[in-house]
Amino acid sequence: MTKLVEIISTDQLILPGLLFENHQIKTKKIAIWLHGMGDNGIFYKPKLINQLAHQLNTIKVDFLAFNNRGAHNQKYLKYYNNQPSDFLGGWTNELIKDCLKDIDGAINFVQQQDYHKIYLIGHSTGANKAVLYHFKKLKKDPVAAYILLGPSDDIGCHYLDLSSKFFSNLQLSQQIINQYRPLKKMPKYSGCYPMSAQSCFDMLNPDGNYNIFPYYEASFKRLGHKKLFQELNSLDRNFLIILGQFDEFTIPFNGPKNIFKLIEKNLQSSVKKFFNYQIINQADHSFNNQEIELAQRIAQWIKKN
Repeated sequence: MTKLVEIISTDQLILPGLLFENHQIKTKKIAIWLHGMGDNGIFYKPKLINQLAHQLNTIKVDFLAFNNRGAHNQKYLKYYNNQPSDFLGGWTNELIKDCLKDIDGAINFVQQQDYHKIYLIGHSTGANKAVLYHFKKLKKDPVAAYILLGPSDDIGCHYLDLSSKFFSNLQLSQQIINQYRPLKKMPKYSGCYPMSAQSCFDMLNPDGNYNIFPYYEASFKRLGHKKLFQELNSLDRNFLIILGQFDEFTIPFNGPKNIFKLIEKNLQSSVKKFFNYQIINQADHSFNNQEIELAQRIAQWIKKN
């Protein structure tokens, strides 16, 4: 059975979601889906979302997929408490730390529905958000296990794409923010359009919250000063990372096998025991045409955890 539901973030934003329930049994287990950037919201990935729901329901795990505030390029969101003005969401205006408010809203919702065991599945930017959530919550984190799909080094990839513009864009976005215009779009010549200044700075800042998977810095040279993989090293429960064989964002780092070697090399010994990884053959970053296998792999792993 599928229900259209409303998730209320802890700052009172209304976020649409789909709750897929096993119609044969009332389960206490549920997996929550965190989508990737922009138009990767749940309503634009029906094949993947439906497959995940089917495979999870088969193992008696319900499934909640919802649009966080980063869905779409730019979208106004309503407040649950009827505030007179709307919130300007979308990935072009998003600050990644605000994901905590959205995830807490989703967890509050499922706990109110009497679910006791929660799994968090994050794809692409959603993987960054999932790990950041645990890092900020630590012992208060109610999630039993994490599944991270296609986690990418956004900062490293932007550095490779922007080259000499990288640090100038970081400086420019900071200047615009300091002028009290955080939602002003970056100029087209920057290569960061249509991102707002606040989102541009948030994503490019090597010492910021976005830099969860610093493959470039671990492979080539430092861009900032924060401890590499510090958020991933906070994980104290089982987590699974899945990459596609042809994930386009792994190409600068010699493919998924090398990514896993890089991660394992930078994990503390106390964390390595929780680390699991898989590669899906013929899959790209979005797992196009491999949705069934991906959903099956996730369900099989969750069943053991």
